[in-house]
Amino acid sequence: MGSPRRPALLALLAAVGCFLAAPFAWAGAEVGIDMMAPIDTSTGHAGPNTDPDLLASTHARWVRINYILGPSSTPEPTFAVYDAIVNGVRSRGVRVYMLLGAETYHDPGDLFRAETSPDPGAAEAWIQGFASHCVQVIDHFKDRVRHFEIYNEPNDWAGGTTSKLHPKWFARILQEVYLNVKQFNGHAADPAWRVTLVSGALFSFDGTTAADYASGAYWYGKNVWAWDWTHAETGSYPLDGFGYHVYVAQDSTHVAAAVDGNVTAFWNACTAYEGAGTAKRVWISEFGWQSDIVGLAGQADALTDAFHGLKADARVAAAFWFGLGDFASGDGVASWGIFEAGGFGVANRKPSFAAFQAAAGPPLPPIAPTVLSPAWPKPGNYVSGSSMTLSWHAVANATGYQVYVQVYGAGAYKYYGTWLTGLGATSTKLWPQKKKTWYRWWVRAKNAGGWGAWSSWTPAGGAPGGGAEAYFAGP
Repeated sequence: MGSPRRPALLALLAAVGCFLAAPFAWAGAEVGIDMMAPIDTSTGHAGPNTDPDLLASTHARWVRINYILGPSSTPEPTFAVYDAIVNGVRSRGVRVYMLLGAETYHDPGDLFRAETSPDPGAAEAWIQGFASHCVQVIDHFKDRVRHFEIYNEPNDWAGGTTSKLHPKWFARILQEVYLNVKQFNGHAADPAWRVTLVSGALFSFDGTTAADYASGAYWYGKNVWAWDWTHAETGSYPLDGFGYHVYVAQDSTHVAAAVDGNVTAFWNACTAYEGAGTAKRVWISEFGWQSDIVGLAGQADALTDAFHGLKADARVAAAFWFGLGDFASGDGVASWGIFEAGGFGVANRKPSFAAFQAAAGPPLPPIAPTVLSPAWPKPGNYVSGSSMTLSWHAVANATGYQVYVQVYGAGAYKYYGTWLTGLGATSTKLWPQKKKTWYRWWVRAKNAGGWGAWSSWTPAGGAPGGGAEAYFAGP
């Protein structure tokens, strides 16, 4: 949903019972959460919902971040605030799924509602400008974010009487972004640009699966635009996954069957063009129920039922609950969140918070420690004296560390010893028995989710994966 939209309509229709209503190896959907609007659109400052410890506390494997420019008109001034958000999320081991929509550029107004734009020149300028902004954002974050969704809910009426984007124009926008990101400007030969571009999630609800809209986008792409050429050049139509939103069964009955029905219709529309054996998957970047409509327990039960089905559905790569917290909407509150409005403390948690944790699974293990010392060729890798202190930077939420050490002799490294440290310790001291030789070491962290990955040291000019090396000279 991304912004306080349609809650009154959804509530009304549900209340009156006429609600209109890269290859992946996952067996079913991984669990994600939409953090909601990450910044204050008037100031550009990050909100409390971006706190990485808060997001990690949900046990989510993925976080959806809507890249909103706010008061800026170009991406560059916003990079610093989003760097902090993205780096914070990743430091907790959570993966980022980034939405690049109209708020990443500016609203196109009514340029694309009809098959023939009322202002073709302005329409073309908007498409080129949007693609340019997408390229800039992806270029900046591609070393940390590898999954991007292109335009949010193009089929939403957005206050009008037709889709915000006619399928013809949605197809063109996907094509322009895809080619500029993955094919043109030398990007085709650069693995760094081989990100996953997911088509903008289509809004679906009871009685409207959006399958016809998806079919229309493929038809226009192939018959009006250059989707067949794109496929011949890149090996794919201009999307690497199928974005989808599911707002069904808002009375919270028959949840799993309703979700599956919409997903199946949408999947069939996409695979009619992609082939039944496609490696592409559905990314459900929004689904949810309001606790004010179905009750606190009803929301938790609907969440549980939906995730139970989606986690077993091999067609779905990830499913993101909408959303983290309730938010103001008109004169009331949109109660989609797993936190009540007013804060993100323990007292604000709804029953759906615990249900979400259960669906996601245990906490993620911590990330690998970094900034190891001593470590060749950095200064200090030559150690004299009777002892050697091995240190590293603290890992968020770690409850302890394990250090593994090898010693060099007879032309090879061999096991030397393993040490455990307690809570808060970010170093351990060794009294090496062998002097005038090299030692190599790794460290990993643990938390309630288990042991994380071992550290990976990359010496100058070398390949990553080895341990940090230090020469112990002795006294």
